[in-house]
Amino acid sequence: MRTSLLSAVLLSACIPMKASSTEPSSPAPAAEAAAIAESWDVDFSHSTANKSISDSASLEFSGQAVTIAKGYQTPWHGTCAEATRIEKSEPIADAIRERAADLEGTTRMRFGGGDARVITLTCADGSTPTMDLVIGNLGNFAMTCIADVCHTLKAK
Repeated sequence: MRTSLLSAVLLSACIPMKASSTEPSSPAPAAEAAAIAESWDVDFSHSTANKSISDSASLEFSGQAVTIAKGYQTPWHGTCAEATRIEKSEPIADAIRERAADLEGTTRMRFGGGDARVITLTCADGSTPTMDLVIGNLGNFAMTCIADVCHTLKAK
């Protein structure tokens, strides 16, 4: 019996102890960024506080394609083959106001409430202007602005 007890004590010394709950746990792996739609159509273009756009100029971009993949392609930015992405979250109203967009109430409603995803795309080779993409929390409407004109996009 003494041999059994001694064996049990020695065996238990070899079993790793369970970590106490007071020890810090290792950080969880970084979550991958949520996917965004790759293909968008220009829903409409609109004025900002700094510039007014005519109805005919607004219609010129309507229905044109915007692609977001490893890079981006728009009628006004041009084509970027590969871009870095920085993503942050900010209140939709602030994201729209910061970009001086003059959106009507109906358009604002398309973005939903709460926070927007703001993704800044910077072309790796510097060949095209940086693109900020403000995506509403519903995920199917976005906005990008360049040269004081904003373009509302609808996911395909």
